[in-house]
Amino acid sequence: MPNKFRFLLPILLLAVFLTGLFLLPQPYWAVLTALLAAWVMWEWGGLADLNTGARGVLGGIALALAVGLMVFFPETLLSVAPSGEEQRVEYKMFVWAAWDFGGWFYGPAVLFWCLLAPTWVKRQWRLGRGRWGKALSSILGLGLILTTWLALVQMRAYDAGLLIFCCWFAALMRLALPAGLVKALLSPQADSARPAPLLEGAAILMPLLHFFSVLLLLLEVQMPD
Repeated sequence: MPNKFRFLLPILLLAVFLTGLFLLPQPYWAVLTALLAAWVMWEWGGLADLNTGARGVLGGIALALAVGLMVFFPETLLSVAPSGEEQRVEYKMFVWAAWDFGGWFYGPAVLFWCLLAPTWVKRQWRLGRGRWGKALSSILGLGLILTTWLALVQMRAYDAGLLIFCCWFAALMRLALPAGLVKALLSPQADSARPAPLLEGAAILMPLLHFFSVLLLLLEVQMPD
């Protein structure tokens, strides 16, 4: 990727992200982030050493799964949390339904980051080694990226300010962390090119969103009526 494009792409993505975050209704925000998730899945396929056709299929699967979740669970993905004291009961019902659904995704993701990811970075495991390696890395990517998409959608419905904080904190962490650490997690080969900017940002944002989502789930479950 040319250096000029590498510099401009994060700025363009940030502009699109913030515009959607502040201006789009919740259903359109869900669609926008689903498209971004499909793009990230395409880039992940490149790290897994998949060919162009397989990467396209992987991105299409991610988009189809996101659309399927929106169709079958609209009450937890396409609506926003009610506000106001008079709507407290509706608010609690919304939060319970949303996070009870999301917990099936966020819990396993947090276990991955706590138990497996440190070993992955330490031993510098590479994606896409052999047929089974490609399959496993594709499944792992789908799970992590779809969970991140779900967190983007649900956290925005719950509190857009909290989502902004997570993104801001992820940006600070990306600046503070050495580039070699991100490359060790993402690159399929030690001498490979630097990962795409979209994946560099996603590698930091994913665990943050997953941990914050689990924290919110635990807090809301124990919040008194």
